[in-house]
Amino acid sequence: MNDNDILVAILAGNFDEVGNYLKVRNPNYSIDNCPILNWIVLMGDQNLTSLALRLGADPNGCDLNGGTALISAAYNGHVQIVSLLIKAGSNINTMDIDGQTALMAAAKGGHLEVVRLLFDSGANISQADFQKRSALYWALTEADNDKIVSFLLSKGAPKNLISSDGLSPQKYATFLKRSRCIVLLST
Repeated sequence: MNDNDILVAILAGNFDEVGNYLKVRNPNYSIDNCPILNWIVLMGDQNLTSLALRLGADPNGCDLNGGTALISAAYNGHVQIVSLLIKAGSNINTMDIDGQTALMAAAKGGHLEVVRLLFDSGANISQADFQKRSALYWALTEADNDKIVSFLLSKGAPKNLISSDGLSPQKYATFLKRSRCIVLLST
C-alpha cells in the first residue's frame, strides 16, 4: 500500500485498511511531512483516531508548520477527538510555527465546547501567539463568537493585551464591528 492508498483509505474511513497499514508501517509514519494521525484527525474520524492512538501514534506529532492533531481537531470542532487526544497525552499548550495553540484554534473556529474542554484540561487562557494575539483576540475574528468571548472573559482572559498590530481586543472588535463583543469587552 502506498501513501496515496492510505490517504484514500483515511478519506473513506476504511477502519480495517487503515489499521493494517498502521500495523505494517508505523503508527508515526508521515505522508508529505505530516503524521498519519494528523491526516486522520483532519478527516474527523473518531474511530480511526482511537485506533491510531491504541497502535502507538504520537499524539504530539507535528507537521512542517508545527501543527498537531490537537490543534487541527480543535479548529475543526471535533470535541470527542480533542478529548481522546488529551487523554492520550497531547500537550494542550503546544504552539505551531506562528505560536498558535489549540485553544486559539478552537476560539477562531467558533467551537465553544472545545474551548471549554481545553480550558478545563489546563489550556493557558493568557497565552499569546508570536503576534501577541490570545484566544480572546482569535475569538473575535469570526462573527457571532460572543459566547466564546463571554466564556473566555469569565475565565480571566486578558482583555488589555495589545497585539503587534497595536490593537487591544476591544479595538479589534470595534474594527470588525462586533457590537455584542464590544459590549462584553467594555465591562
